[in-house]
Amino acid sequence: TIIEFDSGAIGTSHTSFVSYRIDNLLEIIGTEGILVISGTNKSNFRVLLQSKHVPGHENLMPVPSENVPEDDELPSAQFVRLVSSDTELSLPYFDIDVAIGITRLIECAYESAKEQRHVMY
Repeated sequence: TIIEFDSGAIGTSHTSFVSYRIDNLLEIIGTEGILVISGTNKSNFRVLLQSKHVPGHENLMPVPSENVPEDDELPSAQFVRLVSSDTELSLPYFDIDVAIGITRLIECAYESAKEQRHVMY
């Protein structure tokens, strides 16, 4: 999915359950730098940074692990924990409004592909 924001920024998003292997990957590329975060566990987790504003990162370089804050549980592990619990649990930043928004984004992507046109979210 290619997403154009009101500010003019362009983002892409994809999910695949059929590819051979895709690590958990986030890339943010802008006019001032690049941030790449990948991996699924502590053994393969890495953060790379290139920035005009961070000394030592003028080129794409690994960020030392001690400079990376501890991450919360992976989303897939959160899902399993939530659906397998006998007690009511919730995630503070993920509620029904977020679920509706993500579903609408996916609907727009399908409609755009089917009708071969831009769809406003």
